Amino acid sequence: MSFAVFGSVVRDVIITDKQCVDKTYPSFWDDIRRYLGLQLDSQVYKIKDSSKAAREVSSNSTIVIIGMRGAGKTGLGQHLAKVLGFRFADNDHLFEKQFGSVKTFIDTKGWKAFRKAELESFRQHVKEKPTEWVFALGGGIVETEGAREILKTLPIVVEVRRDISDVERYLLSDASRPKFAELPSAVWQRRKQFYQDCSNFEFFIRRGDTNWLEIQKDFGKYGRHLRGFKHPADLGSTIELGTHEKSYFLSLTCRDVNECVPILEKISRGIDALELRVDLLQSTEDEFIKSQIAILRRYSSLPIIFTVRSTSQGGSFAGTDQRAHELNRLAIRLGVEFLDLESQWSEYSRNEILSSRGRSKIIVSHHSPKDNGGSAEDLRQLFHLCSQNGRADIVKVVVSASSPKDAIRMITVANSVRSELPNNPGIISLVMGNHGKLSRVMNRTLTPVTHPLLGRIAAPGQMSVSDIENARTTLGLTQKRKFVIFGSPVRLSPSPNLHNTGFKHLHYSHHYEPHDTDDINEVIKVIRQADFGGASVTIPLKEKVGEHLDELTNSAKRIGAVNTIIKKRSGKLIGDNTDWIGIYRPLKSLLSERPVNESGKEEISIIIGAGGTARAAIYALQQLGFSERILIWNRTKSRAQTLSRQFSCRHLSSLNSPLRNQRVAIVVSTVPGSANFEAPEWILQDNPIIFDVAYLPATTRLSAQASKHNCRTVRGIDMIIEQGLAQFELWTGRIAPADVIRQSVLRKYSQLTTSRL
Repeated sequence: MSFAVFGSVVRDVIITDKQCVDKTYPSFWDDIRRYLGLQLDSQVYKIKDSSKAAREVSSNSTIVIIGMRGAGKTGLGQHLAKVLGFRFADNDHLFEKQFGSVKTFIDTKGWKAFRKAELESFRQHVKEKPTEWVFALGGGIVETEGAREILKTLPIVVEVRRDISDVERYLLSDASRPKFAELPSAVWQRRKQFYQDCSNFEFFIRRGDTNWLEIQKDFGKYGRHLRGFKHPADLGSTIELGTHEKSYFLSLTCRDVNECVPILEKISRGIDALELRVDLLQSTEDEFIKSQIAILRRYSSLPIIFTVRSTSQGGSFAGTDQRAHELNRLAIRLGVEFLDLESQWSEYSRNEILSSRGRSKIIVSHHSPKDNGGSAEDLRQLFHLCSQNGRADIVKVVVSASSPKDAIRMITVANSVRSELPNNPGIISLVMGNHGKLSRVMNRTLTPVTHPLLGRIAAPGQMSVSDIENARTTLGLTQKRKFVIFGSPVRLSPSPNLHNTGFKHLHYSHHYEPHDTDDINEVIKVIRQADFGGASVTIPLKEKVGEHLDELTNSAKRIGAVNTIIKKRSGKLIGDNTDWIGIYRPLKSLLSERPVNESGKEEISIIIGAGGTARAAIYALQQLGFSERILIWNRTKSRAQTLSRQFSCRHLSSLNSPLRNQRVAIVVSTVPGSANFEAPEWILQDNPIIFDVAYLPATTRLSAQASKHNCRTVRGIDMIIEQGLAQFELWTGRIAPADVIRQSVLRKYSQLTTSRL
């Protein structure tokens, strides 16, 4: 601070440790710029990183998988490649293409020669595949120093950690693999540290877990998070919890999350993230914590907030600063979505975690369990401290209340300091105790909540989502908005049930209703009303409404139709299209479960029809990577030809002749169920995925054919649900309660289709 005063007189003063003010005057640099008018050139703070998670990572970086032989690397890698749309390679398979069988090579030339050849193969292929590959390596490659040096430089290296007793049991029963000269458990002890040193992330498989279908799904979710890529169809994974009008996280207070599994779905309703209170667990040993995170990933799709709350900050962790640092490092390695980092930890610890966060967002927190935080200026300084010079993703300041005035002061300070904090972090500002409950009602970003079924609360004054929402309604803090579906006819539309179920589940007072019209002027009148929140658009208005909106998304422009109107807080009306998402999501899921294509034939997709839904289907298939491998057939050939030219696809002139050297992977029928379309036998022989977008009847001739041929099918109602979930997320900015919505819609759909028999 003295040098800063010196710098007001002498030009070009360089202060190398700008963090020196953090404890005594966190907002010092902002204040001298704001109040004294000094010009500051703030450089990005860098620290030499001793952890492995700070490597340069991009959304298309190749993901390298290491781990013991028998850990499941190849199967998991193949699944992840499908999920991400990457290509897959196994170093052992690449080795065998060049040198022949691994077992034969080792039997004839020995392990030393094999390791040397393996390294050269690895070096060559990792250089050739820097992006958009998933690359599984042999278990012993880490025993070669040259390979370890390469691995330590790669952006994403994931160790698949399977319990060694499970690995050993599997390997000793597999005669097809070359035998170890020693027991797998002994090999593990030698390699264990190598695996950890060479990887910056770890995927943990619990002891005895052999449900590989679920393990693959867990790994797919994990891989998407590590990649950090935000695909426009994966709205739920792209939602920024600090940006929309409200969000909550549930503080889990159980000693073992297994206790919460039976009630997890119920207590997670209306929740945006789950907080794992590590300090409340029965053990803080690494293996136990890994299993806790694995359980949460298995039974919930919600982001995880990893919290080690110290005793001085109102928690139960009484360990050393070093142990807390190790636990936080472990959380980043395990790829948690959020990490709560206490501002009271050492400067070294804070800097290292902030510099090596990987894909984890950092919540820098301060808790004062015994006082109200001091004056308003003291509170302001706490917010600046937790900002960590703009490096925190979310700032959290929590104090205690001696009177309701403390809550009001906190709310006032939080609102005023928001504009001062660099990089616009999310803010969590709370006052504990009964006197502080108003602060919980007013907080909007990641408000911590409890649930009656948990038995105990994580902090004094903690409330449930229901309690907070009821209080907001009583105080007039909630805004009821009107959502509609425009089109004709819309009487049988499942959309009102779909969206009203979601609104109710997440405690919104909004209402969604049908508006049967084919008059664009009626639409314009409604969307200009003050209480309008958003709309679904169906025939015959999809292609008419766009010109009356302020902006169109890329998908709406490309497809040439709007099925979703989004009203921003500014009042701007955005036209979007989620029809393609309704097609994309089910196909993406089913494609990830299909066996690897080893036929040597090119996989293609066929679209039946050339109307508006066909355009959405083409767009969806292009996002799935089919592009030029899309064939369009329509009874009126000229329409199919026109559409194929517009989207750079191919026109299929006839369905009578089988295609040579090509394998049908997907058939999307976009014609009405009343058209009674049937696919020729040659198409069904490859057991393609059959997607029939017809809403009614529930069973069409095509879906009946598909069932007879044991083809995986997607129905029109599935498309409607998925596109509706996407609409819900676009309107609310929150992850849609998909399971609850799906159950409600399918129940009503079953009643409708039964009554029509």
